[in-house]
Amino acid sequence: MFSPAATDKDVELEAMNSKPASMTHTSVQVSDLLERIFLLSVDSDVVGVERKNAVPLCCTFMAEFLNPKSLIQTEELERMVFDRLMLTDLEARLVIRHAGKALPRSDESLDQHPITYLWACYERMLYENHRVDASLRQTVTDARKVIVQNISNILLNPEITSGLFEVIRELAPIHGQLFSIVDQSNDFTKGSSFHCLMLDFANNLQTKEEAYQMFKPFFEKLSVCISESSIEDLQLQKYIGILSVMASSCDTFASCILLHIHTTNKIMDNLRTNSMKTIPALLIEKTCLFVGNTDQHQFYDISMGGRPTNDDDKVHHYIDTFQTNMFELFRSFLRKPESKNMFLTWIGSLMKEHAYAAKLWTHEQANHLSSVFPTDAVFLNLASILVRLSLPFCVRKDGGSNEKWLKIDPTYCLATGLDDARSRGVHMQGLDKETCVVSSSEEKHSPELSDSYNFITECFFLTHRALYLGMHGLLVKFYRLSRDLNQLQSMYRDAMNGMTDQNAIEVIKTRFERAMTVYLSTKGTLTEPAFLSNFTLFQLTTARYMNQMAYTMDRSKVVEIPLPLKETPPESLRSLPEFMVENLVDFLLFLKRFVPASLENFVRSSSYLLVLISIFMGHSTRMSNPHLRASLAEVLEAILPIKDDVQMDDFEDDMISINAIEGFSNVGDLTESVFQLFVDIEFTGDPHQFEQKFNYRRPLYSILKFLWGDQRGRDAVKRLSLASIQDIEAASPPLMLRFINLFLNDAVFLLDEAIDHLTKIKSEEKDRDEGKWAALSAQEKAEKEKGYKQMVMICRYHNVMSNKTVETFAYMSTEKEVTELLCHSVLVNRIAGMLNYFLEHLVGPKMGALKVQDFSHCEFKPKELVRGICRIYTNLGGNGDFCRAVSQDGRSYSRQLFSQTIRVLQKINCFDLIDNIQKISDEALKYVDEEAVEEEMFEDAPGDFFDPITSTLMRDPVVLPSSKVTVDRSTIARHLLSDHTDPFNRSPLTMEQVTSNTDLLTQMEEWLNEKKNSNL
Repeated sequence: MFSPAATDKDVELEAMNSKPASMTHTSVQVSDLLERIFLLSVDSDVVGVERKNAVPLCCTFMAEFLNPKSLIQTEELERMVFDRLMLTDLEARLVIRHAGKALPRSDESLDQHPITYLWACYERMLYENHRVDASLRQTVTDARKVIVQNISNILLNPEITSGLFEVIRELAPIHGQLFSIVDQSNDFTKGSSFHCLMLDFANNLQTKEEAYQMFKPFFEKLSVCISESSIEDLQLQKYIGILSVMASSCDTFASCILLHIHTTNKIMDNLRTNSMKTIPALLIEKTCLFVGNTDQHQFYDISMGGRPTNDDDKVHHYIDTFQTNMFELFRSFLRKPESKNMFLTWIGSLMKEHAYAAKLWTHEQANHLSSVFPTDAVFLNLASILVRLSLPFCVRKDGGSNEKWLKIDPTYCLATGLDDARSRGVHMQGLDKETCVVSSSEEKHSPELSDSYNFITECFFLTHRALYLGMHGLLVKFYRLSRDLNQLQSMYRDAMNGMTDQNAIEVIKTRFERAMTVYLSTKGTLTEPAFLSNFTLFQLTTARYMNQMAYTMDRSKVVEIPLPLKETPPESLRSLPEFMVENLVDFLLFLKRFVPASLENFVRSSSYLLVLISIFMGHSTRMSNPHLRASLAEVLEAILPIKDDVQMDDFEDDMISINAIEGFSNVGDLTESVFQLFVDIEFTGDPHQFEQKFNYRRPLYSILKFLWGDQRGRDAVKRLSLASIQDIEAASPPLMLRFINLFLNDAVFLLDEAIDHLTKIKSEEKDRDEGKWAALSAQEKAEKEKGYKQMVMICRYHNVMSNKTVETFAYMSTEKEVTELLCHSVLVNRIAGMLNYFLEHLVGPKMGALKVQDFSHCEFKPKELVRGICRIYTNLGGNGDFCRAVSQDGRSYSRQLFSQTIRVLQKINCFDLIDNIQKISDEALKYVDEEAVEEEMFEDAPGDFFDPITSTLMRDPVVLPSSKVTVDRSTIARHLLSDHTDPFNRSPLTMEQVTSNTDLLTQMEEWLNEKKNSNL
């Protein structure tokens, strides 16, 4: 404690301490105020009770600044404070100012560290600023300037305190101490000490370079702490708060945050791009997804033999808290012009440098059982934050009008490839190379690009791109993991029950538990409520925007879409990237599988979705990619109240409860779109994906059945059938004709495959039961078992699809308009042959080869198939041409076919079908007899009378224009359904080009008459 010896000067000072009346009251108040703020004094005497609230308990005595009035002089304050910072003898200078008070155990006046002392001074200054009257406000302002200037000087030039640090070596480094003080603070709200200090710094800064130099070590320390924290750490949220305060204080600080690059000595960190070393990138890496880091906290832990912990609520809380705070930080960056430009540039660079994350092969080759990619977390977080920025221009939850989305400029993506893109307000790069909704190999006139693009436009496309980079590939891995978990779980149970070799148990257990953690953490992250709610609004907005762009480029007002669209598609569809639609599909199918209640809310909130599906699913002029159009069929199946009897995947199948098409006025157009897609899937342009088309068509069967139950859908089918009959020889085959042709192809292929696999399965079961498998080695036996299971799985798929084709054929053939088309000469022979072929395998001796041990295991339902096929026979049996075609089928028809069928119908209690099948049998036998007479009659007929393709007698001969070959009209009509060329020279050909060979027809008639006369 300071205790000066008595001197003549002391006597003089004592006299001055009596405060003569001439001393102004204000000068005393100013000195007392500065003493309270800085804990400095030039008066070592104690004060009485009347002044103890005016001065602090303890102060540092600054003898160097003594003056006759014993008052702190404002003009000497700056030098006094600086000298105080350099003092090394604080305890010796300590004075007690309150009478009768002892020295406290610790006191702020003894704060030795310059930063600690100045921070405390600043907080006391803020306190005084709120309690002093107006006459002292200027003194507070002066004190404020001194504090801020000293902190700035020390941060910019920490070497000025080197003398102090040489004497007191235990002091923390300047910037490290500042970080510690800020880190220990829990208040970062507006008006807090840190917030006010940052505003004061902002007012004093001269350049961005000066600001960055001042805070670079602070940012680096902050970066290290962020890197070492996890999403569940409260400290992480504090760090985001610190950054938000700095970013909101001024453009300069916001820019400095974005400017900082975190550097480490780690080899893997050095391989990262600079965009991933920034502070925002370090933050958006934080995730509840399991990315494989050994030090990452694992949610949903599984103990040996136990169940995973249900951490959904915790995970959702952590994610929402983190993303809410990050949203505030991002919004702070966007409020200042320079930092806004830097921030958007950073996002653009981040996306360009990680564009590989959009490539499916990147994710298909990944080990989906062990972890997800760090980039999945980065871009999923980025998308989740950007979508919050997008909400002001999204459609509203209550369905109210919000037309801000009309400001989205569809040409933005094209502008990303321009040299002057930045000057137009475009920060993304390379989206001009993305496949667009409508693509063309030929040069088309590109739409005119804008001179500048608004933030709404950029935010919309940034959000879509981030979502695609973060969610699309993640779902690829997630769905693969979902499918593989059943097998892993079975292996895990066997291991835990001691049914596996002891050496393999630990490996299997570790593998399963790791995969389960990955699965649950991914599901938990993607089902976070705010994520689902925000992206529901965003995707509803996307649907509405896409609908308008499919009709017009006019963005001056919202327009009603007049379905069906007949006009030429606007150029806007050549600008919009496909991944926007893929994002919509990904989101909706995820909701269907994992959050069906959210999907129902989506459907309930929107009529835009059915409009979008009607426009894009069935019209290649508005969406070029048939694979993407097929995915819209999956969405349509998902949003309709369809309950499938057979699950084709391992996902939940909670049927939606509302009927989306009930209030939809364009069911007929929607139905036509389904048929058009079914046809277009045949021509995907990828010859290596033959089997894929059946997967694409799978949901179409369920959709058609549902639409058939709506009279508007059924009427559309009837209308299309009549149009096909009318235009059956048109240059371009009518839609329903092409559909039935491809439908028949599928039906035959699927049943053939099912029969082939059933035969192989029966053979394998026979070998196993006879003990042939027992003689194999363990490895050979395992391979046999694996092959058997795979055959059953494939067989099951083909049987399910076969059942669907028969069911579809059965209900559609109940309407006479459809029946007329089916029994047309172009189709009737194929249909009769297909039905006979099916029936022969199901009721004849060949059925024995299909009797596997467990029909249900293979989804083989012979009773249902026989019943369905017989219903088709019944529906078509009233047409004589059909019965004739049945009898003329030389491959599968026999006189015993229907008698065998009737016996089976009796066994399966389908007595209602027997009479009709008997009538068809009788009709067929009659035509068999007529055919025998005709064959005998034409036994020696000229070869020209017979079709060169089918070798049957021609009834309507026509000449092909280029090859000049004569064939039967029905033969060439069937050929042209699948191949638009002359079968004899491959020249282009349409039905309109063929001409009747009237000369040959006359010769045939004359020959027949002559033959009849000669037999009389």
